[in-house]
Amino acid sequence: LYLSREMAATPVHAHMKARSLAKRALALEPRSAVAHSAFARVAIDAGLGRAVAAPHVAEALNLDPFDARGHIAAFNLALADGDLAAAERTSVDAVTLEATSFSYSACVMATAFYRHAWTDAIRQARELLAIEPRSRLVRVYLADALVASGNPEETIELLQPGDRLSDDPYELASGAHARGALGDREGARRTLDHMVLVARTQHVSPYLIAYARLASGDPESALDDLEAAVRDDPGWLMLLEHDPALTALIDERRFRRLLALRPKSLS
Repeated sequence: LYLSREMAATPVHAHMKARSLAKRALALEPRSAVAHSAFARVAIDAGLGRAVAAPHVAEALNLDPFDARGHIAAFNLALADGDLAAAERTSVDAVTLEATSFSYSACVMATAFYRHAWTDAIRQARELLAIEPRSRLVRVYLADALVASGNPEETIELLQPGDRLSDDPYELASGAHARGALGDREGARRTLDHMVLVARTQHVSPYLIAYARLASGDPESALDDLEAAVRDDPGWLMLLEHDPALTALIDERRFRRLLALRPKSLS
């Protein structure tokens, strides 16, 4: 499930491997709730669509309604549909069933983020970081929520203390976004230049590059990157509409065209 996010692999190869493993799991045990929930999550992440994922979510919950993984698959499906109320409900259900799961609690936090409930998202992210300070996922959500709540300087301190740049593409993207919010286009361009260097040795999604280009004052190039990102990895489609880093593009025709792809590929 996490090949495309946690390994130095291109999305197309990561998704192919994940689909192969998910299909193999179902073939080995077609009555496994775990296999069905895993297949559903892979289908959503790879952009295969609701028609592929939804029956496996339903089957997972039918086979074992007390397995939190089925509820997290339902969370992923709701997020893909843009149904944030259902995403919140299903992520809370998963945490209720497995209260010690860090990743499920992170899903609740992510839902608050996409609902633009910045105070809740920031509070939950800080609580999670107190448990696992090294979590890149939570650090980046916290960073972007701080920018959205009007505190980009806190994001800079979190991700680029002393103006030091890491080699983490997600942290670089959020740092560039924060610098753009502060009006520091020179700092955003410096971050963009570093991202381009990092991309020579590891995969950096064009989706992340788009953050830095937009922060640098180049919306047309940012749209080029977003279109390339969606071609490479349709899973990005489910984030576009609710991503606060991209609100400056909401009235752009090319961006609206990208948003229109989501119901076609995920309906």
